[in-house]
Amino acid sequence: MAAPSELRVPLSPLDINGPDLSGITMGYVLRPGIDEDALRSALFRVVDKWRLLAGHPVWDDNAQNWYISVPAPAYPLSTFPPPFHFTTSHVAGPLPHVQPVHDVSATLLQSPPIAHFRHPDTVWAIKDVASRRFPFLAVHITHFDDCDCLGVNVPHALFDAVGLGQVLSAIDAEMHGKEWEVPPMYVGVNPVTEAVSKLEESEAMYEEEPATLKCLKQVLVSKEPDGITQFMDRMEWEWQTQDVEYRAVYLGKNVVRNMVLSVNEGLAKESGGKERASTGDVLLAWFLKAPHSAESTENTLLVVPYTSMRDALSAAAGHPLTTYTHNCKYLFALPPLTISALRTAPLSLLAVTARRALIAARQPASLQALLHWRERTGSLLNRRPGVDSWLVSNQGIGRFADVDFGVEMVGYWSWTSSVLSMDHILTINGFKGGYVLQAPMRRSRWEAVERGLEGVRIRWSPEEVIDIADAKL
Repeated sequence: MAAPSELRVPLSPLDINGPDLSGITMGYVLRPGIDEDALRSALFRVVDKWRLLAGHPVWDDNAQNWYISVPAPAYPLSTFPPPFHFTTSHVAGPLPHVQPVHDVSATLLQSPPIAHFRHPDTVWAIKDVASRRFPFLAVHITHFDDCDCLGVNVPHALFDAVGLGQVLSAIDAEMHGKEWEVPPMYVGVNPVTEAVSKLEESEAMYEEEPATLKCLKQVLVSKEPDGITQFMDRMEWEWQTQDVEYRAVYLGKNVVRNMVLSVNEGLAKESGGKERASTGDVLLAWFLKAPHSAESTENTLLVVPYTSMRDALSAAAGHPLTTYTHNCKYLFALPPLTISALRTAPLSLLAVTARRALIAARQPASLQALLHWRERTGSLLNRRPGVDSWLVSNQGIGRFADVDFGVEMVGYWSWTSSVLSMDHILTINGFKGGYVLQAPMRRSRWEAVERGLEGVRIRWSPEEVIDIADAKL
């Protein structure tokens, strides 16, 4: 029997209702001199080995979802057009606002335009990818006199942070002649769809509604009758009247280590050594306090991070899903508090609160309760009057800035583009041993962050930075 000419890889319900309308751009600011021919060849080899990237989306009416039609035969290097999108442009002069960062940096960064990293023809909504037969992988380079801006673009319906990290790791391996393992491609049946169904239908793991779900019910509201209207009105108000700016904070390796060590020393005393906060917890706590430090409002603050459900679903699936490529994340919520309470709360309390919420949300019973509730009601983020909210995505697991393009990387940015121009979404990524904390946010709040960085430099970035490289944080 002849081998099939294409394979059918179904997506899961987690890939629609949001991700299917979005695209992810990783933006790298590089010193001049990238070898474009070597990069093109590397992209060809990645797509040739990882056949999923050569596929195209097809709508399945019966499943009411997309599947990826994956061509089985390999592509020759002479294929034209290639199974990816590769474009370049040139801009005379230097790139504005390039700011080198160091281990002791605590600085505010100005975002370059996404247009330097993404060609205007690039599409990201999965329906547009399908209708135009646009490749899943699009790379764009803008050459300046002093640096190159390189963007790697993919549709969010196909990848979350884990999946995009796999793409970048593969590119890095092919550019440097290293071995890499092609992620599993699930033909015919999606394991996350099966695991979610199994978890939903299995006997309830909880007797009382978990506290995590009670918190989430306060931050997610019904789309009808007025939830979607309030959501859209608030988003429009932020962008049109509050001077929303897309910027970032960079905290260097030594600054972060000192900050985390300081917080955990306090927690060790308060808890008798029973509790500690992770680096991500401390960074989130600091970034929540800094922009709201000058506000005295009694508005309720809702903080809604994403976390991976791979571990929780692996048990239901009966096999590990740690290398699952597509979207596999869900929301949880920190306990709501007022802006005024946030201002006075110790950094250590906010950090350990974030840690407790994450640990609770990762329990299978909490995930099962969330699935049961979301099955019964459509919901979206509460942005009603009297409420301020943050979506939080810690993308460190993707290790996006670890890719080596053969020249020095001096800047790193990320964007999640969508038909909805959301504000107040915090992304956290590692870069040069430190962290980039990036968000579209009101100008007044960025001004407060800038004042807060002065305190960071004084407290955690002294001239003689303590060497705590071996400290167990």
